[in-house]
Amino acid sequence: MEQQTYNWYATQVEFHVETEKANGDIKIKKQKEMYLIYAHSCTEAEATIVQNLSHPNIEFEVTAVKQTKYIDVLTEDNVKDLAKKKED
Repeated sequence: MEQQTYNWYATQVEFHVETEKANGDIKIKKQKEMYLIYAHSCTEAEATIVQNLSHPNIEFEVTAVKQTKYIDVLTEDNVKDLAKKKED
């Protein structure tokens, strides 16, 4: 059985936000946000974003998914673990 490899994917999501102008007109403003997803493929990364952001009151579109060259994301917790491993 072939081992599947995980990679980090940079995912850009464009949210459509309604804003009201001073004259009372409604304008749709596009707001872009980036998410970093750990997945097997671009398709899985996109599906993960859609599954986690889907809500009846939120309108969005995934506009880009690109594999990155990141090998890991360090957080406070896993940096401490890494330091302990190096001491051993």
